[in-house]
Amino acid sequence: MSVILEYQKAIFAKLAGSAPLAALITGVYDAVPQDVIAPYIYFGDVAADEMPNLAVDISQINFIIFCVVESAGKKDVLEIAAAVAQALHLANLAVAGYEHINTQLLRQDIQRESNGVTYIAKLEFIGVVSSL
Repeated sequence: MSVILEYQKAIFAKLAGSAPLAALITGVYDAVPQDVIAPYIYFGDVAADEMPNLAVDISQINFIIFCVVESAGKKDVLEIAAAVAQALHLANLAVAGYEHINTQLLRQDIQRESNGVTYIAKLEFIGVVSSL
């Protein structure tokens, strides 16, 4: 069982099930379709580190969520980023095959792309799970 895959499934379910977030975006994606219309969010890089323990194996998962908006200002991307943070920071997740210990927002930054209308928020999270 892949801890990254099961953790991403849990994150996707949490994001897709968030009514406040759903009201702000067109979708949640692992791979963004070519014809998708902003605003949307997608999964960025993910890495897992195993931390073996005498009693239980613990995995630390670092992952990124990107929020994409085409807007004249930062307000829309800030609202979407806040909804993502609200859905995930300190959330209880159901991770198949693992006990979810914690998920925390570590860092957030926002950049405007060179086209002048696309804003991208990058939210970096850390999650910790233990094997059952």
